[in-house]
Amino acid sequence: MAQQIPPGLPSHPTNHLPAIIATVIVTAVLVGLSVYWFVKPVAVPAPSESPTAPSSSTPSQTGYEQFIQMAQTAECAGGRNELHLIDETFVVWLHQGACADAGYGYTLYGKHPSDVLCQLGDSIAGPQESCTQPQYKALFDEIKKHVADPVFSLPGHTAVLLFQGSTPTPTPTKKSGIDGMVIGEYCNGAPPPSPLPSGYQSCGEEPLASLLLNIKNNATGITKQATTDSAGIFQIELSPGEYTVSQERTYFMGGPFTVQVKSGIFTGVTLKFQELRP
Repeated sequence: MAQQIPPGLPSHPTNHLPAIIATVIVTAVLVGLSVYWFVKPVAVPAPSESPTAPSSSTPSQTGYEQFIQMAQTAECAGGRNELHLIDETFVVWLHQGACADAGYGYTLYGKHPSDVLCQLGDSIAGPQESCTQPQYKALFDEIKKHVADPVFSLPGHTAVLLFQGSTPTPTPTKKSGIDGMVIGEYCNGAPPPSPLPSGYQSCGEEPLASLLLNIKNNATGITKQATTDSAGIFQIELSPGEYTVSQERTYFMGGPFTVQVKSGIFTGVTLKFQELRP
Protein backbone atom coordinates (compact mmCIF):
# COMPACT_ATOMS: atom_id res chain seq x y z
CA MET A 1 0.00 0.00 0.00
CA ALA A 2 1.49 3.34 -1.03
CA GLN A 3 2.46 5.80 1.83
CA GLN A 4 0.41 8.98 1.80
CA ILE A 5 2.14 12.29 2.47
CA PRO A 6 0.19 14.74 4.67
CA PRO A 7 -0.83 17.94 2.95
CA GLY A 8 1.70 20.83 3.24
CA LEU A 9 4.81 18.65 3.47
CA PRO A 10 7.17 18.36 0.59
CA SER A 11 6.92 15.14 -1.31
CA HIS A 12 10.69 14.65 -0.89
CA PRO A 13 11.68 15.98 2.63
CA THR A 14 15.19 14.61 2.45
CA ASN A 15 16.02 16.96 -0.37
CA HIS A 16 15.52 20.01 1.98
CA LEU A 17 17.53 18.70 4.92
CA PRO A 18 20.75 20.65 4.17
CA ALA A 19 18.78 23.91 3.93
CA ILE A 20 17.09 23.24 7.24
CA ILE A 21 20.41 22.48 8.93
CA ALA A 22 21.93 25.66 7.49
CA THR A 23 18.98 27.71 8.74
CA VAL A 24 19.37 26.25 12.22
CA ILE A 25 23.12 27.03 12.25
CA VAL A 26 22.59 30.62 11.10
CA THR A 27 19.87 31.11 13.67
CA ALA A 28 22.12 29.76 16.44
CA VAL A 29 24.94 32.04 15.38
CA LEU A 30 22.66 35.07 15.37
CA VAL A 31 21.26 34.17 18.79
CA GLY A 32 24.79 33.71 20.14
CA LEU A 33 25.90 37.07 18.82
CA SER A 34 22.85 38.72 20.35
CA VAL A 35 23.60 37.18 23.71
CA TYR A 36 27.27 38.22 23.44
CA TRP A 37 26.46 41.83 22.73
CA PHE A 38 23.86 41.82 25.48
CA VAL A 39 26.17 40.50 28.17
CA LYS A 40 29.45 41.96 26.83
CA PRO A 41 31.19 43.80 29.69
CA VAL A 42 31.40 47.51 29.13
CA ALA A 43 34.86 48.90 29.64
CA VAL A 44 34.75 51.31 32.60
CA PRO A 45 37.30 54.07 32.31
CA ALA A 46 39.75 54.21 35.18
CA PRO A 47 38.83 56.98 37.61
CA SER A 48 40.85 60.05 36.99
CA GLU A 49 42.80 61.46 39.89
CA SER A 50 41.13 64.36 41.62
CA PRO A 51 42.88 67.60 40.79
CA THR A 52 45.12 68.71 43.57
CA ALA A 53 44.32 72.19 44.76
CA PRO A 54 47.32 74.44 44.42
CA SER A 55 49.04 74.94 47.70
CA SER A 56 48.37 78.32 49.14
CA SER A 57 49.83 79.99 52.15
CA THR A 58 47.31 80.44 54.90
CA PRO A 59 47.20 83.56 57.05
CA SER A 60 48.60 81.57 59.96
CA GLN A 61 51.72 80.95 57.85
CA THR A 62 52.43 84.29 56.24
CA GLY A 63 49.74 86.67 57.50
CA TYR A 64 49.48 88.73 60.62
CA GLU A 65 48.56 85.72 62.79
CA GLN A 66 52.28 85.24 63.36
CA PHE A 67 52.48 88.71 64.87
CA ILE A 68 49.30 88.19 66.89
CA GLN A 69 50.58 84.90 68.29
CA MET A 70 53.84 86.61 69.21
CA ALA A 71 51.96 89.36 71.06
CA GLN A 72 49.59 86.95 72.80
CA THR A 73 52.42 84.83 74.20
CA ALA A 74 54.78 87.68 75.07
CA GLU A 75 56.01 88.27 78.56
CA CYS A 76 56.13 91.77 80.03
CA ALA A 77 53.14 92.97 78.01
CA GLY A 78 50.53 93.22 80.73
CA GLY A 79 50.39 97.02 80.74
CA ARG A 80 50.30 97.60 76.99
CA ASN A 81 50.26 95.19 74.07
CA GLU A 82 49.41 96.59 70.63
CA LEU A 83 50.13 95.75 66.99
CA HIS A 84 49.58 98.37 64.27
CA LEU A 85 49.85 97.98 60.49
CA ILE A 86 51.61 101.01 58.99
CA ASP A 87 51.02 101.93 55.33
CA GLU A 88 49.98 98.31 54.64
CA THR A 89 53.71 97.52 54.67
CA PHE A 90 55.11 97.61 58.20
CA VAL A 91 53.99 96.30 61.59
CA VAL A 92 54.83 98.12 64.81
CA TRP A 93 54.59 96.40 68.20
CA LEU A 94 54.20 98.51 71.34
CA HIS A 95 54.40 96.64 74.63
CA GLN A 96 55.00 97.34 78.30
CA GLY A 97 54.93 95.16 81.39
CA ALA A 98 56.18 94.63 84.90
CA CYS A 99 59.66 93.20 84.41
CA ALA A 100 62.94 94.30 85.92
CA ASP A 101 64.58 93.79 82.51
CA ALA A 102 63.00 94.34 79.08
CA GLY A 103 59.98 95.97 80.70
CA TYR A 104 58.95 97.79 77.53
CA GLY A 105 59.74 97.81 73.85
CA TYR A 106 58.83 99.41 70.52
CA THR A 107 59.65 97.36 67.43
CA LEU A 108 59.19 98.04 63.72
CA TYR A 109 58.87 94.95 61.50
CA GLY A 110 58.60 94.14 57.84
CA LYS A 111 56.27 91.37 56.65
CA HIS A 112 57.33 88.76 59.23
CA PRO A 113 58.24 88.83 62.94
CA SER A 114 61.76 87.76 61.99
CA ASP A 115 62.15 90.87 59.83
CA VAL A 116 63.11 93.39 62.53
CA LEU A 117 63.82 96.82 61.05
CA CYS A 118 64.16 99.01 64.16
CA GLN A 119 63.69 98.48 67.87
CA LEU A 120 63.90 100.36 71.14
CA GLY A 121 63.77 98.49 74.41
CA ASP A 122 64.60 98.54 78.07
CA SER A 123 67.55 96.58 79.40
CA ILE A 124 69.66 96.35 82.52
CA ALA A 125 72.16 98.66 80.82
CA GLY A 126 69.42 101.17 79.99
CA PRO A 127 67.42 101.88 76.83
CA GLN A 128 68.87 100.25 73.71
CA GLU A 129 67.93 101.37 70.19
CA SER A 130 69.02 100.02 66.82
CA CYS A 131 67.95 99.96 63.16
CA THR A 132 69.11 97.34 60.68
CA GLN A 133 68.94 99.82 57.79
CA PRO A 134 69.24 103.61 58.06
CA GLN A 135 66.27 104.36 55.78
CA TYR A 136 63.84 103.07 58.41
CA LYS A 137 65.09 105.30 61.24
CA ALA A 138 63.07 108.36 60.17
CA LEU A 139 59.84 106.35 60.26
CA PHE A 140 60.80 104.81 63.60
CA ASP A 141 61.52 108.26 65.05
CA GLU A 142 58.01 109.36 64.03
CA ILE A 143 56.53 106.29 65.69
CA LYS A 144 58.33 107.04 68.96
CA LYS A 145 56.84 110.54 69.01
CA HIS A 146 53.32 109.12 69.11
CA VAL A 147 53.60 106.05 71.34
CA ALA A 148 52.12 108.02 74.25
CA ASP A 149 49.09 109.26 72.30
CA PRO A 150 45.82 108.13 73.92
CA VAL A 151 45.03 106.41 70.61
CA PHE A 152 48.13 105.62 68.59
CA SER A 153 48.20 107.33 65.21
CA LEU A 154 50.86 108.39 62.75
CA PRO A 155 50.15 111.66 60.88
CA GLY A 156 50.93 111.35 57.20
CA HIS A 157 50.67 107.54 57.32
CA THR A 158 47.91 104.97 57.62
CA ALA A 159 47.87 103.09 60.91
CA VAL A 160 45.47 100.16 61.38
CA LEU A 161 45.12 98.40 64.73
CA LEU A 162 45.78 94.66 64.28
CA PHE A 163 45.76 93.53 67.90
CA GLN A 164 45.22 95.06 71.30
CA GLY A 165 45.60 92.84 74.31
CA SER A 166 43.08 93.48 77.03
CA THR A 167 44.57 94.71 80.25
CA PRO A 168 44.84 91.52 82.30
CA THR A 169 44.75 91.11 86.02
CA PRO A 170 48.30 91.69 87.24
CA THR A 171 50.21 88.44 87.43
CA PRO A 172 50.89 87.40 91.03
CA THR A 173 54.56 87.44 91.95
CA LYS A 174 56.57 87.16 95.11
CA LYS A 175 57.18 90.90 95.01
CA SER A 176 54.95 93.97 94.92
CA GLY A 177 55.32 97.55 93.81
CA ILE A 178 54.43 100.07 91.13
CA ASP A 179 55.01 99.69 87.39
CA GLY A 180 54.21 103.07 85.89
CA MET A 181 54.35 105.32 82.87
CA VAL A 182 54.48 109.13 83.15
CA ILE A 183 53.03 111.21 80.33
CA GLY A 184 53.10 114.95 79.77
CA GLU A 185 50.12 116.63 78.16
CA TYR A 186 51.22 119.79 76.40
CA CYS A 187 49.82 122.67 74.39
CA ASN A 188 51.96 125.14 72.53
CA GLY A 189 51.60 128.59 74.00
CA ALA A 190 52.67 130.42 70.85
CA PRO A 191 50.24 130.92 67.94
CA PRO A 192 50.45 128.12 65.37
CA PRO A 193 52.82 128.78 62.45
CA SER A 194 51.43 129.74 59.06
CA PRO A 195 51.32 127.78 56.91
CA LEU A 196 50.99 124.78 59.20
CA PRO A 197 53.74 122.21 58.64
CA SER A 198 52.71 118.64 57.91
CA GLY A 199 51.79 116.76 61.07
CA TYR A 200 51.65 119.90 63.25
CA GLN A 201 49.65 119.55 66.47
CA SER A 202 49.01 122.37 68.88
CA CYS A 203 48.39 119.90 71.71
CA GLY A 204 49.54 116.38 72.34
CA GLU A 205 51.19 113.94 74.73
CA GLU A 206 54.69 112.60 75.15
CA PRO A 207 56.56 110.46 77.68
CA LEU A 208 58.29 112.45 80.42
CA ALA A 209 61.86 111.23 80.64
CA SER A 210 64.27 111.63 83.57
CA LEU A 211 61.53 112.84 85.92
CA LEU A 212 62.34 112.27 89.59
CA LEU A 213 59.34 111.06 91.60
CA ASN A 214 58.70 110.90 95.34
CA ILE A 215 56.73 107.83 96.44
CA LYS A 216 55.55 108.13 100.04
CA ASN A 217 54.03 105.35 102.12
CA ASN A 218 50.95 107.00 103.62
CA ALA A 219 50.98 104.70 106.66
CA THR A 220 54.63 105.05 107.68
CA GLY A 221 55.56 108.36 106.05
CA ILE A 222 58.66 106.74 104.51
CA THR A 223 59.47 108.14 101.06
CA LYS A 224 61.32 106.39 98.26
CA GLN A 225 62.31 107.81 94.90
CA ALA A 226 62.17 106.59 91.31
CA THR A 227 63.24 108.18 88.02
CA THR A 228 61.55 107.67 84.67
CA ASP A 229 63.61 106.38 81.76
CA SER A 230 63.69 107.79 78.22
CA ALA A 231 60.26 106.27 77.52
CA GLY A 232 58.68 107.77 80.65
CA ILE A 233 58.57 104.40 82.45
CA PHE A 234 59.54 103.65 86.04
CA GLN A 235 59.32 100.63 88.31
CA ILE A 236 59.85 100.41 92.03
CA GLU A 237 59.47 97.57 94.50
CA LEU A 238 57.28 98.46 97.49
CA SER A 239 55.54 96.71 100.36
CA PRO A 240 51.74 96.54 100.16
CA GLY A 241 49.93 99.69 101.20
CA GLU A 242 48.73 103.10 100.05
CA TYR A 243 51.24 105.47 98.45
CA THR A 244 51.31 109.04 97.22
CA VAL A 245 53.30 109.73 94.04
CA SER A 246 54.45 113.27 93.30
CA GLN A 247 57.21 115.20 91.55
CA GLU A 248 60.42 115.88 93.43
CA ARG A 249 60.38 119.35 91.86
CA THR A 250 57.30 120.95 90.36
CA TYR A 251 58.08 121.10 86.66
CA PHE A 252 54.56 120.29 85.51
CA MET A 253 51.00 120.78 86.67
CA GLY A 254 49.09 117.82 88.08
CA GLY A 255 49.27 115.33 90.90
CA PRO A 256 49.90 114.13 93.48
CA PHE A 257 48.48 110.67 92.73
CA THR A 258 47.33 107.99 95.16
CA VAL A 259 48.25 104.39 94.30
CA GLN A 260 47.17 101.28 96.18
CA VAL A 261 49.82 98.54 96.11
CA LYS A 262 48.55 95.01 96.70
CA SER A 263 50.50 92.04 97.98
CA GLY A 264 52.30 89.93 95.39
CA ILE A 265 51.69 92.10 92.33
CA PHE A 266 53.13 95.13 90.56
CA THR A 267 50.35 97.65 90.09
CA GLY A 268 50.34 99.29 86.66
CA VAL A 269 49.56 103.01 86.56
CA THR A 270 49.70 105.84 84.03
CA LEU A 271 50.35 109.28 85.51
CA LYS A 272 49.62 112.40 83.48
CA PHE A 273 50.99 115.88 84.07
CA GLN A 274 50.29 119.07 82.14
CA GLU A 275 53.00 121.24 80.65
CA LEU A 276 52.82 124.61 78.89
CA ARG A 277 55.21 125.14 76.03
CA PRO A 278 56.38 128.63 75.03
